[in-house]
Amino acid sequence: VIYSAGAEFKIGKADVLQRGGDYVFIANGVMVFEAWKAARLLEQKTGAQITVINMATVKPLDHETLLHEIRNAKAVFTFEEHNIMGGLGSAVAEILSENNPRPVYRFGLRDKFGQSGTADALMAHYRLSASLLVEDIQPLIEKHK
Repeated sequence: VIYSAGAEFKIGKADVLQRGGDYVFIANGVMVFEAWKAARLLEQKTGAQITVINMATVKPLDHETLLHEIRNAKAVFTFEEHNIMGGLGSAVAEILSENNPRPVYRFGLRDKFGQSGTADALMAHYRLSASLLVEDIQPLIEKHK
C-alpha cells in the first residue's frame, strides 16, 4: 500500500514518495511500487540515495516537479509496464533533453508485442519486478558514481 484511503489525486501533478540526492526513479501505474522497492534495495546494496516519483499522468506531465527533483541527479530511471516508446520514459527524456540533459534509462517493454500470462509471470518475463530491476540497474548506478 502506497496511499491511504482518501489520498488526494491531481491530474498533472507528480507525487514525490521519497527524496535522495543521487538518482531519480520515475514511475507510473503498477511500476510505482516496483520502482520504490527497487530503490530501497539499491540503497541498501550501494549506499545510493534515490528519489522516487509517482508520475501518475504522462499528459499533462508535471514539468515543474520533474525539473526540480532531477536538478542534482547523476542519472534518471523511468519505469512503465508497457512499451517505452511514446510513454513516460519518452516524455521525461524530451523534457530533460531541452532543459537539463542527463542520462535517462527507460525500463519497460522494448518495442515488443505483449504476451498473455499472470501479472507476476509477465513482470518476471519483462524483467520489471523489483529484484530483477535491481540486477539491471546496479551496474548503471556503479557507472555514474
